[in-house]
Amino acid sequence: MRFPQSDSGIPRKKTPGRLAWELQQNEAMTNASGMTLIEVLVAMAVAAVLTVGAGGLLVASARVVTEGQAATTGALLVSQKLEQLRASAAATREGEERLTIDGRVLTGAGAAGAYIRRWAAVPVAEWPGVWLAEVELLTSARKRVVRVRALVERPSS
Repeated sequence: MRFPQSDSGIPRKKTPGRLAWELQQNEAMTNASGMTLIEVLVAMAVAAVLTVGAGGLLVASARVVTEGQAATTGALLVSQKLEQLRASAAATREGEERLTIDGRVLTGAGAAGAYIRRWAAVPVAEWPGVWLAEVELLTSARKRVVRVRALVERPSS
């Protein structure tokens, strides 16, 4: 250990008070609290596990939101077809059409849309002017989104 220098450059004498002060400084340095490498690695591992878990939750929530949007769109498209059947006096009893993601009907051979909408309507013998209508909406991958059966009062033709 080097001798402490005074302002004039002459080494200071080690007094008992000075030795006690240096001893306290040395103890403070050896008892200095800090994080070891193992503690840092464990903290990083815990943070990584939590981050991966949060990422999984984000993916799951995005999937639920997408399914909810598809169900809402499906319900609107099925409701739209039921209203068309209700308003129409034509004798169209069944059909299928392809729709875009925003519900526009695609025409032409080989039209590929986001949805396939099928419907069928049959008159109910006991109630004149009332038809039993079934409308089903599928994704283009043939996964069912919505299926509705309803009694529809149709205008007489």
